[in-house]
Amino acid sequence: MKKYIPYLLMVSIAGILVLAFFPLRNYYLFLKEPVSPLTDAVPEGAALIVKTSSVEKLVRIIRASELFEMLERSKTRYGIKSIVAKLDNIRSDEFFKDLATDCEVMICMLPDKELKPEMLFLLDVGKVSPESIKNRISEVLPENSKIEKVNFKPADLYRIVLGGSELWFYVRKGILAIAYNRQIAEQSCMATNQARTLTTDTAFAKLTRISGKRVDGVLMLNNRKLVELFLQTKNDNPLVFNGSPFDGWTSLDLHIEKDRVLMDGFMAGRNEPSILNRQVPGTPDQLKYFPGTTAFAVSLLISDQEEYTTRFLREDTIQLPGYDSANNTLSTEVFRRNEHIRSWIGNSVSLVALPAYFTGNDSAKMVMIRIKSEDSALCLLKPFLKPYKESIKLFTATGLIQHLWGSFFDMGPTQYCLLTDQALILSPSARLLEDYIIEVEENKLLGSSKLFKEASALLTEESSLTVFLIPDLCSRFAGRHGSVQQLPETSHWTGVAESSGLLCLQISPAEPVLYTHAFLLLDPKIKQLAYQFEESNFQYPKILKSSETKVTGRNEATDNNSDIPINGSSVSNATSIVTIVGDKTNDNLIIAINKNSITAIARDGQALWTFACKGEPVGEIRRLNLKGTPRYLIATGSHLHILDLKGKESKNSPVKVPSGIVGKISVFDYDNKGEYRVLFAGKDNKIHNITLEGAELPDWQKPELSGKLKSLQFFRTAGRDYILYTDSKGRIGITDRKGKPRVKVEDRLLVSSGSAVFENNTNNKGIFLMATSSGDVAYIAGTGDITESRFGEHGRNPWFDYADFNNDGNKDFIFCGNGLITVYSRMKKIIASASRKNANFSKPFIYRSPKECWLVVRDQKNGKILAFNQDNKTFSDASLTSDCDPVIIKRNNEKKPVLVTVKKGKTVFTILK
Repeated sequence: MKKYIPYLLMVSIAGILVLAFFPLRNYYLFLKEPVSPLTDAVPEGAALIVKTSSVEKLVRIIRASELFEMLERSKTRYGIKSIVAKLDNIRSDEFFKDLATDCEVMICMLPDKELKPEMLFLLDVGKVSPESIKNRISEVLPENSKIEKVNFKPADLYRIVLGGSELWFYVRKGILAIAYNRQIAEQSCMATNQARTLTTDTAFAKLTRISGKRVDGVLMLNNRKLVELFLQTKNDNPLVFNGSPFDGWTSLDLHIEKDRVLMDGFMAGRNEPSILNRQVPGTPDQLKYFPGTTAFAVSLLISDQEEYTTRFLREDTIQLPGYDSANNTLSTEVFRRNEHIRSWIGNSVSLVALPAYFTGNDSAKMVMIRIKSEDSALCLLKPFLKPYKESIKLFTATGLIQHLWGSFFDMGPTQYCLLTDQALILSPSARLLEDYIIEVEENKLLGSSKLFKEASALLTEESSLTVFLIPDLCSRFAGRHGSVQQLPETSHWTGVAESSGLLCLQISPAEPVLYTHAFLLLDPKIKQLAYQFEESNFQYPKILKSSETKVTGRNEATDNNSDIPINGSSVSNATSIVTIVGDKTNDNLIIAINKNSITAIARDGQALWTFACKGEPVGEIRRLNLKGTPRYLIATGSHLHILDLKGKESKNSPVKVPSGIVGKISVFDYDNKGEYRVLFAGKDNKIHNITLEGAELPDWQKPELSGKLKSLQFFRTAGRDYILYTDSKGRIGITDRKGKPRVKVEDRLLVSSGSAVFENNTNNKGIFLMATSSGDVAYIAGTGDITESRFGEHGRNPWFDYADFNNDGNKDFIFCGNGLITVYSRMKKIIASASRKNANFSKPFIYRSPKECWLVVRDQKNGKILAFNQDNKTFSDASLTSDCDPVIIKRNNEKKPVLVTVKKGKTVFTILK
């Protein structure tokens, strides 16, 4: 036995060394691991960050301010009182007390997968091991709680279960990260392992070096991300353009007082130089002349208008629609930018929105352009002013403003104007200008309000850009996508601000960054001051009147309440009409088609422009966003035309299409990068995939058709791409984005010739749904399996749509065929229905708004129109007929939608009641 003792000792020592190796190795790696700045742990999608050198001090300051109750009342998911209570609890431990008192902390807000805000706490703990942190936390937790370790790379996560809630944390590179959500903790942990982090972001790093000196805290704002979250979209950010100062970060030093928060700091954009560079700040006195009920305003002060406007308009001379007063006809006039700038255009241009704008009235806004000379303004603007009503004129040069100062100031295709001795005022609404005249007469402009006096005391004397807003009103606009209903996700992001009274932001050049000054008035009583006016000592503007003979124009108020159809007599020989579809389709126009000619018609019936295509247009007119510039795409049987919003053909257009086009085209932007792909059936009976330049994609497989192409759609769901196409025989094919077969569908399924394919949002029967040739609804699973459901008797090959018709948030099933139109809920309950015996209905048109929905269809036998709304109310004028399929639009300032038909080649507008 003794002879085995040495061997046993050797084996024991080896075992001890093996067991000790991994802890020793981990400890060695821990000691070797560098300590990183907190910004290394901030995920890429962070929207805002609050930095402080002492959490205890920041909480003490907030508690003494009205900001504390605002944070608690706000709609964010975690109340500050709950967070502070947890902080007070862990401060009983000396280690955490020291962290709360002297440790650098970052509080980050970033969106989860549903775009709701989540909090991430980052603390600089130095060389402390994860196990030590875990043990410290265990000591301060209640007995009914527990900590679980979860394996993850590059660092293990820890889950704290506390009652019905949970927290997640990890420790790496001297950073303790705490989150309420595992997804956020994982994002932060993975960020610490990335080569490119927020620490290496040039704009952010620049601001970090010059902010945070002797302040209560530092607020870092990701401007681009915040706008995306506010609008709930990535493709419609009006602040992203070359040289935009808002395409980066803003750093604001916080000074928190009882009833206000003062903020000073800097802004740095991603693209340099900034559009404001070399501009000399001025006095923001134009705010005084805004309407007294202003809810939101942006005032731009430009010392060198020639340099600034060159960013948006390179040429000095452009042609714009004008008015020949001698012959009382429309004309084309020459506008010379520098001549107007030198003679009458002043140093400021402002966009003003009233409360009605944020409840759905897109015309409740105006642009005010400062004028230097009344006489010069009246003289040079005369070719663009058409008489309308007393002091108010129709402004014919509708594209001028965005040509000079960018699309942010766009007022739409119909503009009215008013000249004062202070400014040229433009608006889509003549009634708004009439109200402005009354406010001037009654001394109720913003300058005489108590709210403005409160704000002016805090405004800096000079700035280049001033933003004025009442958050409670503006927050209603967040995420609405043209709807007056705010998305619930956005209220979480706007909850704190909308509880306050007023927010002002001023920006001035301070190369290589921009200087920012802002303040937030916290007192809820400040809202009551917004519409209180008193006598003031500033000079009110004088309304200018031209000396020309008055010509009575169309009365906007009368037209809005009239039941008489409005004939667009200027547009004739229309054989069909269509609306614009695609990106940002809030164009206030429709398109009339006659053979190979298309005419754009404003929503007041006026012809705007006409374009001759190379062949007859097929399908819809689609609006695209090409590198930030809106364009129209029109397809014929042989060519693609690309036009600007004035109907002029773009450079390198038209494009001849290889193999020709049979039927309609489909346009996809797979990754929302502005890289559009045009898919269509060619004369060779194959599906082609080309770029807007006409180049065929080399890796596209060109699927073959067994009949004529009926529909072609692109979906991305569950992380996979699907292209679905159907032909005239009812066959359906499903491929990936390269045209390779993705799902094999059973041969027995025949899709209705009147049905597209839709992504299923109703149940779990399949990924996609559609109507079959027999009139049923069919669901297709990812395996290709089919489930069918019967909804009613609408004959063979009915028209079918899958949309929310009654605004209850659920998709409805809409059938048309066999002389019957029916809207079913997902429970197969009939929401609305209409019928006409022996009718041969065309393709219906559905109009949707937040307040009402209408469906209109035409009987192809006699041209009679049948329309009904979500309340099953039928349109009363049963005698109305149309020579082509009708559409429904919403015109500015009208409460009810308008039905557009064609009679003897002329467009007819009829208000739906």
